[in-house]
Amino acid sequence: MIDVYIDFDGVLAKCHETVLMLEGCQMEPNKPMYQIVNEQVGSSYTRDAFWDMFGHDFWASLPKTGLCDTLLEWVTRTVGQERTFFLTRPTGNTESFSGKAGWTKRNLPPWAINNLFIGTRKDKLAPNSILIDDSPSNIEAWKDNGGLGILVPRPWNGKPSDDAGVVKQFRGMMHNLLAKRGPQDNL
Repeated sequence: MIDVYIDFDGVLAKCHETVLMLEGCQMEPNKPMYQIVNEQVGSSYTRDAFWDMFGHDFWASLPKTGLCDTLLEWVTRTVGQERTFFLTRPTGNTESFSGKAGWTKRNLPPWAINNLFIGTRKDKLAPNSILIDDSPSNIEAWKDNGGLGILVPRPWNGKPSDDAGVVKQFRGMMHNLLAKRGPQDNL
């Protein structure tokens, strides 16, 4: 059986765009959010201090990405709800936990809250599963631990957004897995 793990920030929820809008900043490819804000606003946040500013209301109220509903439909149609999981990394602000759970309850089907993993070591879930994420380093760590990965192209990872391409890539990956395993084997 294949499990599919979908990243929260940047794949399902518009985290980066919302931060930039709130801070009055412009996107710069391949640069961390806190660094963009530091340079464009003149602040001196560390990575952790920057993300710790955002509490429950920020995380709970993020808008959905254009990819969210279509991707979720394809994944659940292909592997089922019981094999569809959601991953997100918390910040040092403990309100990020409740905010991300609140977002999940408000924006995803009722079953999704039971399939939400909040933690920092995504790669430990990798063997024999698929990660859909916007972070190249998360995808590489996932693959290094025996999983398959789909990088969601986003301006912050240096790739122009291509939501239709992500769904196409997922469908192709699942088709190839089925072809290798044969129709008698369940994913």
